[in-house]
Amino acid sequence: MIWIDGPRLAAELKRRDGTPTQRRIVFRSDEDRVWLVDAGRKTYYQVDPQAAQQVASQVAVLRKGLESGLESLTPEQRAAAKELLGEFAKPPGKAASEISLRKRGEVARYAEISCARHDVLEGARRLAEVCLADYGRAPLTREAVAAVPALGGFLRRTLEPLTREFPSLHELAPFAVLDRVEGFPLAV
Repeated sequence: MIWIDGPRLAAELKRRDGTPTQRRIVFRSDEDRVWLVDAGRKTYYQVDPQAAQQVASQVAVLRKGLESGLESLTPEQRAAAKELLGEFAKPPGKAASEISLRKRGEVARYAEISCARHDVLEGARRLAEVCLADYGRAPLTREAVAAVPALGGFLRRTLEPLTREFPSLHELAPFAVLDRVEGFPLAV
């Protein structure tokens, strides 16, 4: 479920099987930050582009220290340590390639609103599909859904440094294109 009110957006996440969780994402474009809320645990994490850059820098330093420490171990000890460290023991990922859109020339309908299908590409590789509805018709005015393109820019600025250190975040890359599309994404 997603709520959008101009520059504010909240989304309640669901598990892959469709059952609800007690997790929510809250984005405020006027504050350029996201809160990841876990109501069940009564915790939240605040994320902004500057904090993401700091975390990425700290992880890069930690990773360099781990690399030098692992070199001094025997091959058996090194293999056991790498298994224990998981993603941190792997070399940093490469910088993400440019994400682009390619119009498919197909029209679809969601919630009785028509939209144009596009492929989200990284180079020649298809990452996702997005269906864009034209702005202008209520409730899809630019002002009413301003948080969506703002979230795209926020994700790009936040994910760029983090994806190098945490390659698993790369699966969120298609959402970073939202500030460069002409229309409202009805489906991603």
